[in-house]
Amino acid sequence: MKILLSIVLIVMILGCKNNSLKVIADKKKVPKSDLILKKEKENNNIKVQTFPVDFRRIEPDSVKKDFRTDSLEVNEAVWINNTQLITGTIDGNNNGIHLIVKNKNNELIYMSKGQYDSWRYDLNLFKTENSNKIILINEIGAEESWGVEVHEYSNGIYKEIGVMDIVAMNEYEESLSVVPFVKIKELENQILEFSFNKDVKIYDNQKEKSISGEKVKYRFENEKLDRVE
Repeated sequence: MKILLSIVLIVMILGCKNNSLKVIADKKKVPKSDLILKKEKENNNIKVQTFPVDFRRIEPDSVKKDFRTDSLEVNEAVWINNTQLITGTIDGNNNGIHLIVKNKNNELIYMSKGQYDSWRYDLNLFKTENSNKIILINEIGAEESWGVEVHEYSNGIYKEIGVMDIVAMNEYEESLSVVPFVKIKELENQILEFSFNKDVKIYDNQKEKSISGEKVKYRFENEKLDRVE
């Protein structure tokens, strides 16, 4: 009888050990990616950002044009997320149109250099769906467009990205604003890419060059905006 009980106990111990080994083996078989996905399903706050991310043109919260305040002759003032962007000329300053940016506390956070001979400085705002980053494509020019300045506003910080010496063209090769034809994408590592869906004219070393917009891109990477073809 004692021998029989001993045999039963040995069988039970071996069975438990095998089941434990099986559980460990099953855990080893679960791919790491599956475990991550399971964790993401358990926690709805975890979101995975996929790239590229498209920017779309947006309208400001409000706009006011052609008025005077203090020593500033305002061409246009726009408000977006409690931030005010003003274009205009300053009394006693002969450098042309400036862009002035103030935060919600009316504190100056940016002022551009003057545009000198440019008659206009048109603000155009672009934003992604899930980010508070705003890209501004600010057009300069006189009777015709001269190109655009690119700026970024994010988390209370306003900065210049660079200049794109590029204009769109109509069928008579007359200069048009490139703004309606620009496409903006954010790639991985906070790289911004600008492309165009219309024939364009670019200025390189003071020489004009007409080219299909599909063959031209600008890329902002490592704090520098460069044209790539």
